[in-house]
Amino acid sequence: MDNLAGKPPHDNQNLDLIAQQFRVNCAFLATSPTDFAGAIDGLYHWASNRGLADEQIQSIMEDAFRGVPDYVRLRKAKANGHDPAANLRFRLIPFKDLEPSTAANYCIKGFLPGTGVAVVWGPKACGKSFITFDAAMHIALGWEYRGHRTKQGEVVYCAFEGAEGFKCRAKAFRMHHGVGDAPLHLMPVVVDLIHDHKQFITEIELQCAKPRVVVLDTLNRSLFGNENEDMGDYFKAADAIRERFNCLVIIVHHCGVDGTRPRGPTLLTCNCEVQIAVSRDEARNVIASLEYMKDGPDQMIVASRLKVVEVQTDEDGDPMTSCVVEPLDKEPLRPPKGAKPPKGAAIAMDALDKCLAEMGVSSPASNTIPAGVSVVSVEDWRKYAYAMGISTGEERAQQKAFQLATQWLVGSRSVKIWQGYAWKVRLSELPNSL
Repeated sequence: MDNLAGKPPHDNQNLDLIAQQFRVNCAFLATSPTDFAGAIDGLYHWASNRGLADEQIQSIMEDAFRGVPDYVRLRKAKANGHDPAANLRFRLIPFKDLEPSTAANYCIKGFLPGTGVAVVWGPKACGKSFITFDAAMHIALGWEYRGHRTKQGEVVYCAFEGAEGFKCRAKAFRMHHGVGDAPLHLMPVVVDLIHDHKQFITEIELQCAKPRVVVLDTLNRSLFGNENEDMGDYFKAADAIRERFNCLVIIVHHCGVDGTRPRGPTLLTCNCEVQIAVSRDEARNVIASLEYMKDGPDQMIVASRLKVVEVQTDEDGDPMTSCVVEPLDKEPLRPPKGAKPPKGAAIAMDALDKCLAEMGVSSPASNTIPAGVSVVSVEDWRKYAYAMGISTGEERAQQKAFQLATQWLVGSRSVKIWQGYAWKVRLSELPNSL
């Protein structure tokens, strides 16, 4: 191979024969252990000196090397003093240049990230669609959500289950909150996401160039196949939406038979950035628990009630109703009667006591945290709980044990959590009925 670049040109050779020989040389190089960068440069000179055009050289190289970047373009850029790697798809970043962005990436800070895939799951009629719609409306309007900041942006809500009912839900929200309009768009057509996602992306882009959130409600009505066999392809389709719009894709999903996790294989939940479980307590309140957030805390609990709103009357004169979500933040959650605390609850409480003793600070100015109470960050509390052995399993098992323990402690009115702070409940905070 080293002698190829040094051969003199043969003017009487047919360019077709030169191209054929060039293909042979490239094929040989593609299967040979050698200095690839140096050899490919020699090949270029060999072919160029014999009269082959750059376009033909590039075409033959692409056929031979399968994925080699535009060698000719990069070579010209380098010759002109430009960085040949500037526009590479697989560009390498030196370690010294690895600096995190200061931009906060969230839709709802501490609850829903700015990009990625989120799964909101729960049993039938638990209120998961109402909670998802309410959160989406707060994002569309840029309203604060349960004391957490939001980043305003357009929302595409795909209501695959009951678009007419969704219209009632939207009207109830407008009436209850006094809202005239919002940048939220309903997509009422059922989609086979695996097969239709490319057309779906194209047509959404024509109508809404930069959605911040795309909601798929529900997975069951947008996966035309077997959940166990096709979940991987479904996630790829959802992720293609995320990648095209650099947005958050929220998938609303049902629970499995035992009600302890989302239905189907774990592939979906193992690859998502956020997982939120929605359930009803004994008083029929809707409880949304942040079970998992990649690169973030996962202890936010959203308690709500559904308030019935009469939106209009039908042609028979009968009332048409829907529901709006109302916060229950000032009413602590209660575990079901007779339920036993999870194994980690006692360890979590001991960890909180120790964390408060060693790291507690006075509460920040707030209408929610009582004045003078000692608080710690949930993240610090978590570290203490992990160190004290809340679970002997791997990190995911520790996260789950801590989540169950804190949910119990909040529900039993022993602990409160607000905006990333945790504190022990004082007798003065408990209702008179206790």
